[in-house]
Amino acid sequence: MIYHTRLIIDLRAYRENIRRIKRMLGGDAGLCAVVKADAYGHGLQWIAPAAVDAGADLLGVVDNWEVERIRREGLTVPVMRLRPALADEAAEAAPWGVEELTGSLDHAEALSRVGERLGAPIRVHVKIDVGMGRMGLPPRGREAAIARIASLPGLRVAGVMTHFPSADEDDETITQTQLAAFRDEWRRIAPMLPSGVRLHCANSAAAARFSEARLTMARAGVMTYGLSPAPGFDGGVDLSPVMSWTTRIVQVRDVERGAGVGYGMTHRMPYDGCVALLPIGYADGYLRDFSNRARVLIRGESHAVIGRVSMNLTTVDVTGSPDVAPGDEAVMIGRQGDERITAAELADWGGTIDYEIACLVGRCNSHQVKVVE
Repeated sequence: MIYHTRLIIDLRAYRENIRRIKRMLGGDAGLCAVVKADAYGHGLQWIAPAAVDAGADLLGVVDNWEVERIRREGLTVPVMRLRPALADEAAEAAPWGVEELTGSLDHAEALSRVGERLGAPIRVHVKIDVGMGRMGLPPRGREAAIARIASLPGLRVAGVMTHFPSADEDDETITQTQLAAFRDEWRRIAPMLPSGVRLHCANSAAAARFSEARLTMARAGVMTYGLSPAPGFDGGVDLSPVMSWTTRIVQVRDVERGAGVGYGMTHRMPYDGCVALLPIGYADGYLRDFSNRARVLIRGESHAVIGRVSMNLTTVDVTGSPDVAPGDEAVMIGRQGDERITAAELADWGGTIDYEIACLVGRCNSHQVKVVE
């Protein structure tokens, strides 16, 4: 089967990223490697074993199919769900030893009933809301709720956690205030809980920027893939991108000055030029928003995407590069010669974030996936 478009997943880079993050955490802090959303589009079946091999202490997921895939790979590492599960979902996942997240007393009581029915207490991480406003126990009545959760017969508290909404922003004030609130709450509730409970609040950005937020575990997702938590973010850790994305030119043609290119003729050639046609479009994860904005690498040089990105075709201005020919590699994400295009740049051209780019590209079935071990 011939695929013109290829996704390259570099497991060597991923393992090294995990090791460097572990060194950054230092001390006794554990690492939860977040592999939800099919490992951010990188392929759970390859990433999960690599994470464990590189030293991840726990894997973060959201759906049961992810847990099933992890266990099918023969991995016995602890797995934590990063959202509340419905009762039937938790019951299905219980034999796989999933540690569930709970952020309300009603939800905790429902999980406890599942644990009692199955005759095996469910390990839970109690989430405290310090300002995200999405899920977690709110301040009012929180301590009484935690005392009740700790007493439920079908549960065992394995962790206490929170999530910061602004850890990737320049202003550190909000995160510092929320971290102080979380630590204060922990001091009040610790006597209610068993020993050995994991205390974790740091995502990638917080783990990199706030050493005091690393506690006994950090949850790193985007950084493990060599991506950035935010535009311009520099976490001080030298990480390598794990995903590259390439295709091949299928046609090269001359276009006269003034001629329109693509639907709506949103680009008109300003000179007699040359256009290369790529067999990739928004159906393949190459967003329509890249029209007249993005760049690709061909023969080690950067070339502009011109005209609207179509469903399966994209046009690139290769004027001034007479040797460009059908079959040449075009790089959407990755390095070619001395030039490089990052997922963050592609995200900026598309008005989104590199998380979305990776997830979107990885889910398309029109790519051949090459795994570099």
